[in-house]
Amino acid sequence: MYHPDRHACAPEEDKQRYQEEFQTYLTACETLCDPVARACYDLDRKTRLTGEISTEEYAQVAELQRQVSENNQQWLEEAFQANRTTELNRPGGGLVIISALYGNFDEPNNTSNWIDVTLQLQVMVEDSKLIIHREGSYSWLEGFYDPCYELSKQLKLRYLFLEEVHECCFDDADPIFAPLPSHNVSTIRSEQQKSRNRMALGAAAVLGSIIVGGAYYYWRGAKTQPKPSQASIQQTALR
Repeated sequence: MYHPDRHACAPEEDKQRYQEEFQTYLTACETLCDPVARACYDLDRKTRLTGEISTEEYAQVAELQRQVSENNQQWLEEAFQANRTTELNRPGGGLVIISALYGNFDEPNNTSNWIDVTLQLQVMVEDSKLIIHREGSYSWLEGFYDPCYELSKQLKLRYLFLEEVHECCFDDADPIFAPLPSHNVSTIRSEQQKSRNRMALGAAAVLGSIIVGGAYYYWRGAKTQPKPSQASIQQTALR
């Protein structure tokens, strides 16, 4: 009914309205056909109506996302290899994801609380840049899912850029920008060493001040102490 091809001869104003209506129906169809998108839509609708969703409902969506991610694994691996090869062949070396982990790391040995998203992030690299600026949790990114929906999460990223190792960590939902000079491991270690040197110099300066101050007060005290009179000296000698 609203397909643009059926209204090619319509006035420009009507064509614009038909285009918007057609896009609305198209989005609705895509949402209904995608199980994850439909589940998210249902959750969003319930949240708007009731103001809350249950843990079980959120867990169901997370499980659907996990299944979709696993089903797309072959496509991800192919896209990963293609993107990675492109970045490796850039002059000087492009942006290559070494490792990317998403989840909660309060218990490092509990591997069920985090997932490996190295492939997913490498596919998102464009022209040696990784820029992710969106509202909401990273768990809604393509290929991601929430491994621990009741816990706070972070994204730990390690990558190569210009053949140098970079490391960074982002809190869930924060904007992601890479590469950045502050992520360079050499820069980080250099800054840490400078910080240690400043602390050592500060401690040495404080110690030096204490020693000088103590010596000064000792000297001043000795200088201001009254000298014994001749009579008191003779009296002490007689004793």
